[in-house]
Amino acid sequence: MHKVIHTYTHPGGQIGVMVEVACETDFAGRTEVFGTFVHDVALQVAAMAPANVEDLLKQDFVKDATRSIDIGDLLKKVQEELKEDCAILRFVRWYTIEETKV
Repeated sequence: MHKVIHTYTHPGGQIGVMVEVACETDFAGRTEVFGTFVHDVALQVAAMAPANVEDLLKQDFVKDATRSIDIGDLLKKVQEELKEDCAILRFVRWYTIEETKV
């Protein structure tokens, strides 16, 4: 199994995300398809603040204006295109105090 960690900092620097995503081979892990998916997962976590991976998979994909695809569906599309199993293993989302409006 090939695992990657990707980080994303939202413009303005008040939200940061780290995700760990896996695929079967390093060949697939180096593809643009996989790299784009991993980045999109990080964007989703930043935008929607899911509680866990299971909740993330059920969320509508924020980059899909029609809201007709969720992250689980997007994962299936990537798996079909790469012809490999892939998985979102874990993530963490940090935010500054200002985002909480305390």
